[in-house]
Amino acid sequence: MIPEQIQEVLALRVQNFTPKEIARKLGLRPAEVAAIIRSEGEKSAQDRFDRGEISPIYECLVSASFPDDRFLTLGEQRPEPSANIDASMETSIGMTIVVVARNSRPGKLIVCNYLVDYYCLGVKNVIGPKQILESEYPKFKEKCFQAFDNDSKIVTIEQAQAIVLSALAYADGLELSPHLDFTETAKSHLGLWNQKLSIWCGASDGKPLFVPGPSDFPGKIIAILDRSVGEGNYRYVAPKRSR
Repeated sequence: MIPEQIQEVLALRVQNFTPKEIARKLGLRPAEVAAIIRSEGEKSAQDRFDRGEISPIYECLVSASFPDDRFLTLGEQRPEPSANIDASMETSIGMTIVVVARNSRPGKLIVCNYLVDYYCLGVKNVIGPKQILESEYPKFKEKCFQAFDNDSKIVTIEQAQAIVLSALAYADGLELSPHLDFTETAKSHLGLWNQKLSIWCGASDGKPLFVPGPSDFPGKIIAILDRSVGEGNYRYVAPKRSR
């Protein structure tokens, strides 16, 4: 592929076009586009590591409810889809918070909070990266996990990367874009992902499960899912109306 095409791919990606949309616009195969995006992303992250621009890890956390059996080592296959699904049980556990804190200057941290929907939408929201005092970190953590009963557990940076970036890739395959605050800076804060550890995404039946939140646009997302995976190949749980 010529350098001009690579630049066109990257320019469209910055504008939040999905790999499939880029492929259609430029007359390329989606696999070619995905390979360019992955290669450039890894190169960029490695360059930042080499320049010492990514600080050491202070702590990584995930919601305590995140199921450890979602993790997959390289070459490991996801479990066989379950035929008997209780959707009401699944809707409460499809999202998780991931917090990655890195050391900055003495007494200061750089923190980032990722809201992840590993059933469908990928990265739903991001706060940071931002610098805070180390003394402010306990309050920051408490605020991050308020919606998850203030309960969290420590994970490695490899596990944090696996959760956020696996969900991001899964949503990308559904042609769903991450939250606008998921910038290159927020992605770089996670560091270089070697993909030796990932998570399996989607519901237990192997299908995407879309449970809209207050800031989602169900009609738009359903239209995208109809196009990307086809009607009947995903599940949608309508929000309960308050009386």
